[in-house]
Amino acid sequence: MAAAPPPSVESLGDAALVVRLGTRADEATAGRVRAALARVAAAPPDGVIDVAATFTTLALFFDPARAD
Repeated sequence: MAAAPPPSVESLGDAALVVRLGTRADEATAGRVRAALARVAAAPPDGVIDVAATFTTLALFFDPARAD
């Protein structure tokens, strides 16, 4: 089994980031997305106001005035 690619982070406008945790919608990537979602939900970074998960990504929506 090949190692997972490193996560990549892309801007989604001026108040959101998309963290890509894999390139394929498979069980391994879904597990990484679920784990990342659980970590963010347990201890949200300052300014994060919402989180959305897809098969391969996690989107973090934040208040720019409150985020570092």
